Amino acid sequence: AHNIEDDSRMNPEFADRIKQLDKEASYYRDECGKAQAEVDRLLEILKEVENEKNDKDKKIAELERHMKDQNKKVANLKHNQQLEKKKNAQLLEEVRRR
Repeated sequence: AHNIEDDSRMNPEFADRIKQLDKEASYYRDECGKAQAEVDRLLEILKEVENEKNDKDKKIAELERHMKDQNKKVANLKHNQQLEKKKNAQLLEEVRRR
C-alpha cells in the first residue's frame, strides 16, 4: 500500500501541491472563522436594534393610550362646561322672568 509520504518523496511536485493546498485550506478556515465572527457580531447588533425598536413601539403605544385618555377627559370637560352654561342660562332666564 502506498502512502502519501512515499508519494511525496518520489514526486516533489506532488508534495509542493499538498503543501499549497494545506495552506489554502488553512487560509479559508481562518477566513471562514472571521466571517462567522462578523455574522455573530452583526446578529447581536440586529438583536439590539430590534429590542430598541420594540421598546420604542411600546412607548409610542403607551403615549397614544395616554393621549386618547386625555382627549376623552377634555371632551368630557367641554361637555360638562356646555351643560353648566346651559343650566346657568336657564337659571338666569328664570331670574329675569321673576
